Amino acid sequence: MTQLIRVYETGDKEVMKWESMELADPGHGEIQIAHTAIGLNFIDVYFRTGTYPAPLPFTPGLEAAGIVEKIGAGVEDLKVGDRVAYAATPLGAYAESRNIEAAKEVIDILENMEPLSKVHFNIDMYMITKAHGEYLTNNNKFSHRGENNSTLSDRFNNINVEDLSENITNVGFRRSTFKPLIIQLLIDSGIENRSHRKNLLDPNDKFISIYIGKKICVQNFAK
Repeated sequence: MTQLIRVYETGDKEVMKWESMELADPGHGEIQIAHTAIGLNFIDVYFRTGTYPAPLPFTPGLEAAGIVEKIGAGVEDLKVGDRVAYAATPLGAYAESRNIEAAKEVIDILENMEPLSKVHFNIDMYMITKAHGEYLTNNNKFSHRGENNSTLSDRFNNINVEDLSENITNVGFRRSTFKPLIIQLLIDSGIENRSHRKNLLDPNDKFISIYIGKKICVQNFAK
């Protein structure tokens, strides 16, 4: 059992609810942390008010420090009692304890994989990537759906690349630089099938297009 802040609707500080919740044992590649310090940042207000959209309900907070309470399978470089800290990871720091992905899993993958194949620039692909990012930013949205409820496939149908197939996208919140976003997508905590990581590391991708806006980063991949 842990106690934590939950937000069920966006708004003023009154939308934050103090609740108790069962905390499962950490899964593969995860650790369970008992927080001793939690960072309070202005970006937390953006999420609470809906300026930066997040799926509801959610627990705010992007950074904390604490003590490792439990170790999940596959974690070898940490042990119970270790002092740890994290930042710019998935939301959830406003809690007495939480489970969070350890980075060891993705480090092992990167150390053992072959170099990725060369990808190519395509101006049409970049333009739809840019248009989607600007649409999300200008309309305060965070979604794979674009203008007129378009899907990525709908948008790709308007570009001129022969044999372009299996198009897929990642959408993330921009950090101060591009590097923290890539780290977050590689760790991919909270996504059971690690789909963001698979997109980034797929050796079969021929094309990639990236748009970095004021708040939103959109990455499109195609084979």
